[in-house]
Amino acid sequence: MMGQHIDIEAVLADLKDFQRQTAHWTFKRMFAERDPAIRFLVADEVGLGKTHVARGVIAQVIDHLRRTGDSRQDIVYVCSNAAIARQNLRKLVPEGIKPLEEIERLTMLPLANLNRGDGRQTGVNLLAITPGTSLKFGRSTGMFRERCLAYAFLRASWGASVMNAPARRIFWYGAWANDPDKRLRLTERWYRPRIQGSLRDFDALLTQVEQSRRADGRRALRKLFDDLANGLAWKRTFPDSLHGARNELIGEVRRIMAIVGIARLQPDLVILDEF
Repeated sequence: MMGQHIDIEAVLADLKDFQRQTAHWTFKRMFAERDPAIRFLVADEVGLGKTHVARGVIAQVIDHLRRTGDSRQDIVYVCSNAAIARQNLRKLVPEGIKPLEEIERLTMLPLANLNRGDGRQTGVNLLAITPGTSLKFGRSTGMFRERCLAYAFLRASWGASVMNAPARRIFWYGAWANDPDKRLRLTERWYRPRIQGSLRDFDALLTQVEQSRRADGRRALRKLFDDLANGLAWKRTFPDSLHGARNELIGEVRRIMAIVGIARLQPDLVILDEF
């Protein structure tokens, strides 16, 4: 991404005096050469502009790392509410930086086109996530886009031949879309080239999970998948008896996707807002 220059003085000039002082002190403590603070708490009252303080800190961090020769900076903003996270992300972004707005969940990070910098231009990756959607998996099947990505990964790992019509139903069931099976297949084609760089990590982690499940006496994910596909064959509706297995399969694959996504990040700064 070209032209990612930050006018740090302009960013700080937009802050009130007490916000600017807080931003300066936070940055100074966290990036001190001797005994830096790994964590720093800003505990102002509601409405005093903690998000604006965070913007000032972000600008200083990006400027500092650029000056020290680090061509890539990853900054993660964690907020309790997805709507607030999207709103605040716009406040946090210094002029000249484009956030990764299309990535709202760690599960979707394997698709991100992370800017790595080229030694001459700064590569900034700023994204916002919420713990409820990114850190809690359980047996949630997530959004349709997540299931499309899970389908793309498993199709690449297990082969296209096993992804017949009943098997695809595992992923598109419950989607509010016209012809969800067609939409699933089209989305997978779009995702296919974008996940190539993450396939090796996904396959390695999938193998570890399968070994762990077998050691614990649980059905392997591939066995869960095959049982679901066989159980859905020739069925007009999705049997209630298969919902548990479907939730378990997709929930586990979403967790694997999130770990693969996290491994791609190299966070220089993590901001927890009302966390």
